[in-house]
Amino acid sequence: LKTINADDRQQVRSYYTALWMWNRLDGDRWEKAKVALRDKSRRQNNLEVDHIVAFGLWESKLDQLKAGAASDDALAQRIDELTPVVNELGNCMLLEKNFNISKFKSPLKEFLEKVYEFKEGKFTVEDWATALDLKSPQVDSSNTTVEQLAELFTERTEKIRGDLEQFVRGTRTR
Repeated sequence: LKTINADDRQQVRSYYTALWMWNRLDGDRWEKAKVALRDKSRRQNNLEVDHIVAFGLWESKLDQLKAGAASDDALAQRIDELTPVVNELGNCMLLEKNFNISKFKSPLKEFLEKVYEFKEGKFTVEDWATALDLKSPQVDSSNTTVEQLAELFTERTEKIRGDLEQFVRGTRTR
């Protein structure tokens, strides 16, 4: 479990099984996760692994940092280190393909506010986020720094891996 990594955007698909299992380890999490996983048709769901903080939004945040790093070699190196962090397991979730396409560069909160269950008050974004172990700065990441987000991605990655490891070892059950 510790070796599951995606070095670039195209490799996050490798998290599919881990996320699928992790969502099901907790009943409340699974109930909330299904909101973004649902598919109204009778055919099988076409799920994708998607970035919680959109890849395009992350790139925009890094571009803003780069603009201020023109003569700061240490900051330029830090930006290089932060670039792939967006692809950590802790910044990914399963999302129905049509939803994935519609998210683009927006913070997750803007996307969620358009989802029926949230608009109708069946769930609150806060309850949903808590069930999926997401903090407010991840859900509404427009004003969150890349350093804060990187820390949150790492924390959530460790949580997911820890939960899955406990399940595999038999010390955690659903």
